[in-house]
Amino acid sequence: MHYVIQLQKFKITSHKSYFCLNKINLLENKVELLKKVNKALENVFNFVKQDGGELKIIDLTDDMVLQVELNGACRTCDMNTMTFKAGVEETILKSIPEIKSVEALNFSFEQIRL
Repeated sequence: MHYVIQLQKFKITSHKSYFCLNKINLLENKVELLKKVNKALENVFNFVKQDGGELKIIDLTDDMVLQVELNGACRTCDMNTMTFKAGVEETILKSIPEIKSVEALNFSFEQIRL
């Protein structure tokens, strides 16, 4: 699998059970969305890997922002903006409308040569 999920343990008590069950449902939804992300990005993962790069799914925030990192050869590649925008971002936003945006955590577009 290509995604990382950090799960928290929840202790359900009588007065907090609604909150905990609601949180568990949110986590289940998050897991299902991350499975969709993994499937949607399968071709992008393979494309990036062929050129010595690596695409990591870091997190899906509660605000439905998918956080990714481009590593390996992608860090210094002149085409990383295109890979991110036309590959990762466009694929996710078209395939999974629940996700509102995609952000790269390990580079900013101001630093990238266009």
